Amino acid sequence: MNPLSAALITGAIVIVGKWSDGKAPNVDNGIGIAGIAVGLALLSQANEKLATSFAWLIVLSVTIVYVPKIVKGTGLAK
Repeated sequence: MNPLSAALITGAIVIVGKWSDGKAPNVDNGIGIAGIAVGLALLSQANEKLATSFAWLIVLSVTIVYVPKIVKGTGLAK
């Protein structure tokens, strides 16, 4: 997975997760997303396979944390 794609997917999930909790995204979220993008880009220059693995790990972990909140916030689950 491309580092930019991983950062954008992660950012989208975090922002939607925040909105579903009734909270607004803040500067910390933007800094974290940028940090993920830069960190994965640097790692990709050193070892692309490792960077791809970390990108999937980051996206998967954020999904596991925020998808239940998103589903509950949309009213699909109680």
